[in-house]
Amino acid sequence: MISLKFDEITPGHISGKWKVVSYRSSSRAENFFLEGLKEITFLPDLNFIAASSGIVTGKWQLEQHKEIIANPVLSFELLTGSASDRAMITRYAYMPKEYEIKKNDEMIIYFSNGSEYVLEKIQA
Repeated sequence: MISLKFDEITPGHISGKWKVVSYRSSSRAENFFLEGLKEITFLPDLNFIAASSGIVTGKWQLEQHKEIIANPVLSFELLTGSASDRAMITRYAYMPKEYEIKKNDEMIIYFSNGSEYVLEKIQA
């Protein structure tokens, strides 16, 4: 797999359905609205639907703050307005078609509370 350069990541790369491959929690993640996340769908209209212990919906946005940090940031806000958070994208990898190996895109996101998710894209 090849890592995509951070400045090349677009909302089109993020849009789609992703499953959680692995998860590392933090003691600071108490009452985290994505705790127990199993799948998340980033819709092209910048809404998201997350399946954890229940269904969580909200808005997402891809932000670039190159003057502060090279990594792009995903911001999340619940539709209820009751919670929001940000996650830094620490890796986005893909398999080029010319390699003729079927492998889904992979993304690692790290939240401000210390939680880290490894996601695999299962549907564009």
